[in-house]
Amino acid sequence: MNKKQTFKLWFFILVTPSVWAWAYTNYSTPFLYLRSQPSIVNRDLGTLSPKLWPSWSSSNLMEAYKNLGSKLSSNNGIIVIGDTRASASGLGPSARWPSLVNAFNKHHSSVLLHLGDWVQDGRNLQQWKQSLTSLQQLKQMSLITVRGNHDRGGWFENLGFSDVPQAPLRITMVGSMLFFLLDSEVTTEIAQEHISQLFAQGEIKPHLKALLGKSEARIWVQHRPIWSSGNHGSDERNWRHWLVPKLEALGIDLMLAGHDHDYERFCPSIGVDELRRCKADGITYIVSGGGATVTVPLPNLSWKQSSSHKRHNNSQRILFSDRAHYLHLKVLNKVLIVEAWASDFIGHRQLFDRVKRPLKNALFTR
Repeated sequence: MNKKQTFKLWFFILVTPSVWAWAYTNYSTPFLYLRSQPSIVNRDLGTLSPKLWPSWSSSNLMEAYKNLGSKLSSNNGIIVIGDTRASASGLGPSARWPSLVNAFNKHHSSVLLHLGDWVQDGRNLQQWKQSLTSLQQLKQMSLITVRGNHDRGGWFENLGFSDVPQAPLRITMVGSMLFFLLDSEVTTEIAQEHISQLFAQGEIKPHLKALLGKSEARIWVQHRPIWSSGNHGSDERNWRHWLVPKLEALGIDLMLAGHDHDYERFCPSIGVDELRRCKADGITYIVSGGGATVTVPLPNLSWKQSSSHKRHNNSQRILFSDRAHYLHLKVLNKVLIVEAWASDFIGHRQLFDRVKRPLKNALFTR
């Protein structure tokens, strides 16, 4: 560990509480105001319902094909953000939310993909009300979101954060980007059951194969990452051995996850563990938990990870950052462009990572 990393670590351990208090005061004036106005926070929940981008259960591929075949449009790409909950109970949204919303509204995108963890305590209705109120800053953006571990408790479903609330796996399309939305909080058995429904006798089902053919980019989304150097580490659910082969069979280009409060981009890769290796046409794995008030200062702090896992991640990780951030995704000329934008305060944004991923839009050519 070099001097800069050592300083970051001690700063994280010793100074974070003071920095968080300062950040909350300076970044979250809108939420301090809302908390002082119960009549605003407690108004009729019907007026606070999320505006959702439509999705369909993967259990009904025929319906999904019928509705997604026309390619639901979004001309300015899609914004992605994760882990916008406050770091303490009772506060609702993260102190970073106002500055991040101010930044990504400048892209004029009509869709926001949220990677989960809207609130600190999923059973606390007041926190959900505060997060719902904060959505007014999104102007006319529609939401796509998956459930995070902190969102568990029933309000995520009851307040309308999913248009198919009991579906462990959903499908949607934004322009030519096809998204698979997995609830990583369901049991392993349920996750395996619904992913296996995409296949028959080892082959991709016809309606899904047709959908894949209509898409240019295939993107898998879940809250918990498969690979991560953050404080939770890689694959908490121990799903990689059966999930990664399925993602590779589907021709997934990009996997997005949150959960760890940092930004990580890994090389395109195939395989798991000792067989995992970088390959140009493999899956690009990105962790994006940049909505959090407090971020992870440097990689490999997790005690859950073995030394061998850390070595594998170190050899295949291209970039790690502790900056508050969001992503912007778009497809241009059969290339998926992923941009990571930092926003340290209201009125500020800075591009700090950009990757161009060539796409193959026919499954048999992969």
